[in-house]
Amino acid sequence: MSFNIPVMLALLLADFVLILVHALLGALSVTGTIAVFPDALRIDRDWGVGEVLNYAKWLALAGISAMLFHQQKAMIFLAFANLCVIALLDDSLQLHERYGIILTDAWLQGLKLPNGSGEIIFLALEGAIVAGPLVYGWIVAPSPVRRQIMSLFPLLGGAIFCGVAVDFVHAQAAGGSIKAGILGIIEDGGEMIFLSLTVSHAASLLIRARPATA
Repeated sequence: MSFNIPVMLALLLADFVLILVHALLGALSVTGTIAVFPDALRIDRDWGVGEVLNYAKWLALAGISAMLFHQQKAMIFLAFANLCVIALLDDSLQLHERYGIILTDAWLQGLKLPNGSGEIIFLALEGAIVAGPLVYGWIVAPSPVRRQIMSLFPLLGGAIFCGVAVDFVHAQAAGGSIKAGILGIIEDGGEMIFLSLTVSHAASLLIRARPATA
């Protein structure tokens, strides 16, 4: 698995700085050393610096996928771009948080499901939307293209695991507890790091797929 080293180092450096600042300010806030934990510096806050960086990563992945489609004319890259756009919309507009609550209150209230179940169900519905084009694109893709896409899925899967599975466990922890804080860092920090690796690997694929110039 190859990576675009300059892109990877730049993104990971930004990630680690933001995660470290979040952890430090969080610890100072818990101990009462500081009175305010600025939302802009919290990696778990929508439209904070860390989340905005994630939005940019999803947008970059969508753009790289579109360029790979332009180069190789394989539908799987358009399907991958579609996945990234939906993930960007969900992340930036907080769709699964908003509609997960509506889903729980309107339809699942009597089922006594664990916290976060509505969000998981809404994310599964989004997954169903992107699954069809991905499966079709995979079926019609030539073997070299399949190998390229297969190398992206473990990295993207890591980001999704942090954003879904770890988020679900995080939702069960008591708010404001040390456990909740640690799970929050694993969830949001892990998502940031895996997305950075995905972008840098996708950038490497784009450069390798570029036709040689005379």
